[in-house]
Amino acid sequence: MRALAELAARNDGYHRVPLTDALIAAAAAEHGGLAVLHRDAHFDRLSEPLAFHSVPLPGP
Repeated sequence: MRALAELAARNDGYHRVPLTDALIAAAAAEHGGLAVLHRDAHFDRLSEPLAFHSVPLPGP
């Protein structure tokens, strides 16, 4: 989970992202930039330092 260590080392507030969101994003990034469908802005933020596609779903 190299990606989680890199996020923790940053001073941009990434340490405040819920661990479950970070694990999902890191797994998507580790497996070749998979897309993550979501309704959670944390994934948009995590897509900046990690190599995955963040796809927000429409809805409430």
